[in-house]
Amino acid sequence: MSTPKRLWGQITNRLSMPSNRHATAAAASPPPAPARSATVSSAATGSSVTPSATTISTINSTKTSRTVSRIVQVVTGIEVTVDERRRQLDALADRCKRIEYELDVWSAIWSTEGMQIAGQAAFGELDKVLKQCEMWQARGPITTFANDDQIAGELSKCNQSLTERMDDYNRSVLHEILLSTTESKVRLLTQDNTLKAIQSMAQSNDATVKRSLQGFIDAGYEELRSSALDNQDRDAIFEGLRTLLTIDNVPTSVQLQGELAIPPFATISNPGSDIFQTQWQGRIVAVKRFRESATNPKRASKFLYEGAIWRMLNHPNVLPFYGIRIEKIEGHPNPSIALVSLWAAQQDVRTFITAVPDCNRRAIVRETAYGIAYLHRRQIVHGAIRGVSLLKTQQSNILIDGNGKPMLTDFGLATASTSDQEALTEGLSSSETSTTIRWLAPELTTTRFPVFASDVFSFARTILEIMTGDKPFKEQKNPWQLAALLNQGQLVPARPQGQAVIDRGLTDGVWALLLQMWVDKPENRPKMDRVVDRLEDLL
Repeated sequence: MSTPKRLWGQITNRLSMPSNRHATAAAASPPPAPARSATVSSAATGSSVTPSATTISTINSTKTSRTVSRIVQVVTGIEVTVDERRRQLDALADRCKRIEYELDVWSAIWSTEGMQIAGQAAFGELDKVLKQCEMWQARGPITTFANDDQIAGELSKCNQSLTERMDDYNRSVLHEILLSTTESKVRLLTQDNTLKAIQSMAQSNDATVKRSLQGFIDAGYEELRSSALDNQDRDAIFEGLRTLLTIDNVPTSVQLQGELAIPPFATISNPGSDIFQTQWQGRIVAVKRFRESATNPKRASKFLYEGAIWRMLNHPNVLPFYGIRIEKIEGHPNPSIALVSLWAAQQDVRTFITAVPDCNRRAIVRETAYGIAYLHRRQIVHGAIRGVSLLKTQQSNILIDGNGKPMLTDFGLATASTSDQEALTEGLSSSETSTTIRWLAPELTTTRFPVFASDVFSFARTILEIMTGDKPFKEQKNPWQLAALLNQGQLVPARPQGQAVIDRGLTDGVWALLLQMWVDKPENRPKMDRVVDRLEDLL
């Protein structure tokens, strides 16, 4: 016969065996107790009768079932509590293992006494917490349940202690890094493991750690501009810095140095910004001031991030960027933000080829492709490639300098998975979509966020524009009809006729390439590196 005590033992054993945790209550129920004699008074007859063995068995079985039900409810509560506490223990143990890995990675560069002391202190705390976790995990479920309050308190203390020791360690290491040599900084930014460790430091809320990280990013910017770097190291440092950049980690070195006088009236007005022509350090520059930056802090952060990315770019077919200008404006609590870049002498590519029809259009197409491919290798989507200024007051996105060289501008969609998603542009508005529909990839009629393949599509339309000297679908005046055709997959340009356009470069091979570049499905379009290879062969 199973007693309640033995029944409790069976259920607690089940608790300690996860594979049997979901066994039914029926499996744990004892057999009904044997019948015993009893006398029941009958109210109807006033006589007493002896119940049958079946009746007694039913009564005892019902009582036992209720007892088992109550016990199972209690045990289920214990299971939930123990499971939750063990999940927390496992999470703490996993955190210890991640920290241990990071410390092992960093130990290879503990070149100073300060680093070594901070690292050993972090390792000591790690050992202490890990041993505590192992002790708790070795306890049985009933012991764990009985000491639940104590364990919960100790778990909280362990997590807090780990955070404090790692903040101390991060402060020490970043301070030592700032004092390190150029070679050391390059190594830190070009090694994947150490870069991940720096990224983990960036998650800290400690003010000293954040200041040190800011100094490290500033130092990385200075190294990036060094002429002593080879291309491989320069590319790796760019990727490392882009990984560390967020809207809260924009380097102070990206701010424009020196005096800059901004005229009272804009030379060009775009939606959301005004562009001024002025001089800075003997150069003619364009100052693009964002209207919302003084009233919208989130947009202001995006502009800073965008400028920080642009400042790291260095390519002959990307418009040179000199820095960010931050100014206080009377009546606004937030400063005004402007991006300062080279002023291109001939404005947009369509204006240039109209003024100089015998220009080398093949070279313009090739070099524009070089610039787009460079942006894509830097994980940047241009998002608005076209050759013409849409309005007389607007600036184009492909500018021509005094030597006839094309340069890309007005980009800023840092789309890599490691980049800060808060810094992404808000995308294309409906009004912008209507004016850019002649160059627009079909996927952008249903989403506001361009991808690399969207650039490939728009560039194909722009090649057609450069070769013909006309905007795509010039005979169609209604942009909404164009949008409807684009949605239906029927907006395909007719091939231009005549020897003149062939002589400019629109050969059979180039036309075949354009057909591949503007197919409807983004995944079926060639990558920009492939487009560059084909254009070099064809042009």
